Amino acid sequence: MGYSHYWHRPETVPDALWDRIRSDFDKLVLPLSDAGVVAGSAPAGPIVQEPPFLCIEILSPSDRMAEMQERIDDYLSFGVRYVWLIHPRTRRAFVYTPEQVMEVKDGILRADSPNICIPLVELE
Repeated sequence: MGYSHYWHRPETVPDALWDRIRSDFDKLVLPLSDAGVVAGSAPAGPIVQEPPFLCIEILSPSDRMAEMQERIDDYLSFGVRYVWLIHPRTRRAFVYTPEQVMEVKDGILRADSPNICIPLVELE
């Protein structure tokens, strides 16, 4: 299954991450999170009514963890399979799924089916 489209907020997503994600996509949609991926066929309109495959959140100094956790819970409740939470200042990242939360210890952000692997070091 290929990627049908993506979105991002240019002011919050590092160029390296955006370039890596963008290379596999063909259509831009309205932002839900800082960046994201929808797998499969493109939606009929500009509003995503089916859950994205992946939502990416980049923590900014003004973000509060309680609010971010609420947003992540909303994504997962909507049916998003993966949420990547990236903290650029500490260079830590977490992968949220409906089943678990894992800190990225090996330096590679991952999602399966479709397979996406992005080394954190590329996000500088």
